Amino acid sequence: MENTWVNTNQVAQDIASDLQVRIADLEKIGALIAAAHVQAAIDALRQQFDLPCEASETD
Repeated sequence: MENTWVNTNQVAQDIASDLQVRIADLEKIGALIAAAHVQAAIDALRQQFDLPCEASETD
């Protein structure tokens, strides 16, 4: 099996960004509990990998 180096922080950031887009889609269809769970997953990724919040999410 080939051992490849993976930039886990970049992968985590990409996943968090992808999930953030899906929250709006879930909210559009009224799946608010699912949207909250997706947000919790994003928050967990950011905490584990010390990722910054996206500018659009800050108040």
